[in-house]
Amino acid sequence: MSSTFDVKHDALPAGLAALEASAGTGKTYTLTHIVARQIIEHDVKIDRFLIVTYTRAAAAELRNRTRDAIVSWRDEIASGNIEPEVGQQVALNRLEDAIANFDSATITTIHGFCQVALGSLGVQSGRVGRDTFDEANEALIREVVRDHLLRRLAMNPSDLSRSDDNLSASKTRETPSKIESAVITVVERFLGNQGSLLLSPDADIAEPDAAISLAGEWGALVQDIVADIKDRRRSAGVATFDTLISDLAEQLSGINGEAAAAALRSRFSVVMVDEFQDTDRMQWQIFHRGFADTSLPNPRTLIIVGDPKQAIYRFRGADVATYISAAHTQANSLHALAVNQRSDALLLEGLNALFAGSTFDGADRIKYETVAPREGASEMGISFPSARETPDALNTLGTSNTPNTPNPVKPIEIRWVSPEETTESTDIILSDLVGVVREHLGATLPVFDAARCEVGRRDVEPGDIGILVKSNTDGDKIALLLRKHGIPAVRSGVGSVEQSPAAVQLRALLYAMERPSDTRRGRLVANGWFFGLTPTEALEGTAILEIQQQLAT
Repeated sequence: MSSTFDVKHDALPAGLAALEASAGTGKTYTLTHIVARQIIEHDVKIDRFLIVTYTRAAAAELRNRTRDAIVSWRDEIASGNIEPEVGQQVALNRLEDAIANFDSATITTIHGFCQVALGSLGVQSGRVGRDTFDEANEALIREVVRDHLLRRLAMNPSDLSRSDDNLSASKTRETPSKIESAVITVVERFLGNQGSLLLSPDADIAEPDAAISLAGEWGALVQDIVADIKDRRRSAGVATFDTLISDLAEQLSGINGEAAAAALRSRFSVVMVDEFQDTDRMQWQIFHRGFADTSLPNPRTLIIVGDPKQAIYRFRGADVATYISAAHTQANSLHALAVNQRSDALLLEGLNALFAGSTFDGADRIKYETVAPREGASEMGISFPSARETPDALNTLGTSNTPNTPNPVKPIEIRWVSPEETTESTDIILSDLVGVVREHLGATLPVFDAARCEVGRRDVEPGDIGILVKSNTDGDKIALLLRKHGIPAVRSGVGSVEQSPAAVQLRALLYAMERPSDTRRGRLVANGWFFGLTPTEALEGTAILEIQQQLAT
């Protein structure tokens, strides 16, 4: 059972703590303000923080937001709006020190952290430093796979013709190229985030659709290939994203693992892992062993932050089961952010009513958590007008409970088609759509003015409106209908370039240039963009003759 967490008032998490943050609940705000409070209340120096997120862009944003939060706390304390228990001057001194030394903060991706950690462990762990970094290293993988396959097939030529139960799901006659591709697929899984062979020689593949199972001779071949690739990478001084993670995991789980963990704990006091729902088992082993394992001395504060409902990286190894185990079983405490900072109050009320109690895994481990609106949130809500209403009656779009706000756009509106009207629902929706778009074009949008640091408003323009359709045919109908009513509409990202008007015109030109003497081809291109003749002009023999002469030259 989780408890709600308010970074402004609640005690700071300690030990291994999980923080679940649904979309819009102020996750980044909370993370950055935890940093500021740790500095004020526990005198944690800025270089003692490790904050890990998933992408470089996210790390850059998190770095900026963290510094802004520290500056904000300093200003609030200096103005007397916040009275810290440690005293104003002590708090200000600690915050000023953090600002002055902010460049020493480690706010990075997991691969960036692994590089830093391995660099600091190099001498002590006996690890040979890697001189180069290769994000894919595909050529090496293919080379090693090919070498092993050639040796195997030279010794056993019959492998090319026999159907091996351990080789691919198709169980058909395999060519060397198919065998090579199948083996590469499995090898890459082991070298990537999905495998743990680098830690355990008895590891297995989780996916049932693996190209090659680990049973029998082919499984042994894969293990030999993986070991060979690791050896060649080490001897060549080549690192990849995957080897950064596997190398650090090996150091922490090997014979010098306790010393490696002690080295990491001596460097970092507070560790926060953002987007934890996208973390895989090996990455979690690194953070748990490095900072939270209580069987080792001096465990640190490790805060894992995520939302299992947003787990999207299963394809590259992220395992929501890892999140559930860490957050719901291993963590000392589980907290949730309970206030949505972005959404309309009545919209949240409706969503809470619809989804309250819903679970995603058949248990209570991944479920919809009801959230409250922030204080002062707007209350435009959700409207359910009938699609039968005429455009003039669609006044709900222009109403608001917010004073002095002219004709705002509602956050969500559901156009209602009654069950009795389903047989003609398509016609109803199409006829209703023009009125809805026109009403939106008469509304206004909030616009943030960065220079003046304030929110203004502007009229909605046609380019602000997007219409998602089920099929290209529906999209064509709607675009044509809108244009007939004087509303500019374009189709976006559909069809092939070869079917575009420009491609059709160019094809006609090339077709005519291929055989200039063909009058039919000449008339076809004469009516198009390049010559612009009317149908009557194109029938004149003199005009076509001139065009044919141009096409021939």
